Amino acid sequence: MKIWRPKGNFEVLGKRHRKSLISQTFENADNPKETIDWTLFLGEKKSSLIFALTDDLEVILIKQYRFGSSRVEKELAGGNIEEGENAEEAARRELEEETGFRPQKMVRLAPKSALWIEPSCFYQGYNFPWLAVDCTKVSNQKLDQNESLDIELVPLRQWIDYINTGVISDSKTIAMTCLSLLHLDLLKLQI
Repeated sequence: MKIWRPKGNFEVLGKRHRKSLISQTFENADNPKETIDWTLFLGEKKSSLIFALTDDLEVILIKQYRFGSSRVEKELAGGNIEEGENAEEAARRELEEETGFRPQKMVRLAPKSALWIEPSCFYQGYNFPWLAVDCTKVSNQKLDQNESLDIELVPLRQWIDYINTGVISDSKTIAMTCLSLLHLDLLKLQI
């Protein structure tokens, strides 16, 4: 399949919360004289996502209201990689800030690349996936001013049931679960 190439610079239509709404013209891969204007969200920062487990194989989940779904979602901790941080440092910081838990071990789940698991309307929406194991509670949450998150510990088997029954429907959380389960099987952990 041929790649549609951006033509010229994109136009910023609006900007808020470290995301921009942009308009970009693309050339048709089969006919460069044909173009299409496409509206996309441009994420300005890369993120780390964390599938965190306690030593009892409980998933550390966060509950957070999401404007896009208009409901409280059960999902995984994660957040932006700040200037001067690498992806693992951001993952450790975000996990502790959002949940108060610290892992004994971090495993990068896609070591050769970041994952593009945002909606198709996102341009450069890449995330670095991490598995955090043997997490222990070390502090209270240290949330950003606009964050409101609740924490819940869920046995791994129940977590999988949440996905199967639609209680969890967030695509990045489901993708992270799949990657984590594959890795946990490789580690020969009993689920």
